[in-house]
Amino acid sequence: MRKKRTREEMLSPQLPSSRRALSLSSFSTSSPGPEQSADFHPETGLQGEELPPLLAAWVDRLPQDLLEVLRVIEEEGGGRVWLVGGCIRDCLAGLMPWEIDLATTLEPSEMLRLFPRALDTGSQYGTVTIRKGGVSVEATTLRADGTYGDGRRPETVTFGRSLKEDLLRRDFTINAMAVDVGRRKLFDPWGGQHDVKQSILRAVGDAKERLREDGLRAMRAYRFMDGKSGQRHADESLRVALRGSSKLLARVSKERIWTEFSKILAGPRAPLVVRRMAEDEVLSSVTLLPVSPRGLRALECLSCKDLPLWAEQATEMESSHKSYKEDVLMNPKPPKKPQPHSHYAFIDFEATCDDRRGFSPSEIIEFPVVLVESASGKVVSEFHSFVRPRVHPFLTDFCQELTGIKQKDVDSAPEFKEVLANMLVCSFRLIVCSATAGLVG
Repeated sequence: MRKKRTREEMLSPQLPSSRRALSLSSFSTSSPGPEQSADFHPETGLQGEELPPLLAAWVDRLPQDLLEVLRVIEEEGGGRVWLVGGCIRDCLAGLMPWEIDLATTLEPSEMLRLFPRALDTGSQYGTVTIRKGGVSVEATTLRADGTYGDGRRPETVTFGRSLKEDLLRRDFTINAMAVDVGRRKLFDPWGGQHDVKQSILRAVGDAKERLREDGLRAMRAYRFMDGKSGQRHADESLRVALRGSSKLLARVSKERIWTEFSKILAGPRAPLVVRRMAEDEVLSSVTLLPVSPRGLRALECLSCKDLPLWAEQATEMESSHKSYKEDVLMNPKPPKKPQPHSHYAFIDFEATCDDRRGFSPSEIIEFPVVLVESASGKVVSEFHSFVRPRVHPFLTDFCQELTGIKQKDVDSAPEFKEVLANMLVCSFRLIVCSATAGLVG
């Protein structure tokens, strides 16, 4: 049985030292650029601290394409840029971050100029999706939101140059942290790091005000109560604010509410969160039906063993066993009809994955190929190689448990382009040799 790894082992760099050195040297601190004066201090009012071990290990493994994005923003664009939000929260919780957001002093027009492949995904709010190589990240200009008159979105958005002001507008302390990669500094003005460690969910500033600004934040609060590494507990001020949040959801579109609610239902502790929503009298505003907390508790106690679903699953398993016995690779048989090709290749990829919704893009990490002679149905060659991913270079714990592929397997593997070329060469040689032998015979 495989030994379960610690959080530090999960995130610790395992790349060869030469690769790590290349990654870090390609992006470092720079002098003020053309748009950045010497007395320009976007971090005024903030006290940076050294990266804690989990964050430091993760930063050491950032994709080269992402480091190049950061370098272009700072060196060619003359701006400043930070990693912000959920990626820092997840890393501090011992999870493998797979989605990265950036905050920058550059405005959308400047980012679109620097990155020709970038997409304008919300320039009115300062957001641009930057695409570089195999990396796609959302970069948003530092901003200060105006008043939220409709309880859904700010009436005005002012682009700013203050990181502190930008972090102040965020919803919860665990999402209000920033990392300067080149300077290896963490900015955490609201105690988010402490709250992650203690599994506390706390609003930035006044909880009632944060929820009034955008009613959907109530749904986000319930979702964040279900942390991947354990349940988070709302502090007293947020608990009080949530009990009166049902009216706030009336201003939010049903589509946005359902998007958040579906994420809640997909969480490992969904029953606990849904029950809490019912106790706070919020669940009825989502389902549009009366829901009793007592009834929910009764549902949790029901046994599922006698439900029809079990019988359906048993039938599927029996069918699957029959399919296994008829597997053409396990029991090769010659075809009943002439085949148009001399050989067939059976490919069964494994790819990066995670049990959190929205994980994308998936990348191939294992490339097994079985070459079958069509005339006889027999396996004549096998090819296998692990593949080093670019966008998600560090495998999530979920991915390693599901696929059985270890981090060291992909760290030492070639990238997809090289693996594909090797596979084609091997297959071509075998087919040519087979054809030549047939002619000679």
